[in-house]
Amino acid sequence: MEDRGATFFELSVAFLLGAVIGAGVALMFAPAPGQETRKKLAEVGEKAIETGKKIVEEGKEKVTQVAETAKSRLKKKQTESA
Repeated sequence: MEDRGATFFELSVAFLLGAVIGAGVALMFAPAPGQETRKKLAEVGEKAIETGKKIVEEGKEKVTQVAETAKSRLKKKQTESA
């Protein structure tokens, strides 16, 4: 089987997870009061959720495009063989 490497979606998810983990670690070690740190962590979490939703929507669009392309190719093959 051919190895195509990671897809855009997989890379995006990996990047998002790395960013969230990195931001969380940075905030945990930053000298700030607990309430301020929790607020910053909540903001980072909200941004991560927004980015995740965007990635999921892009993934859905890509799957829809691939499905439509596959359907049209299948239909074309069926008409050619008939």
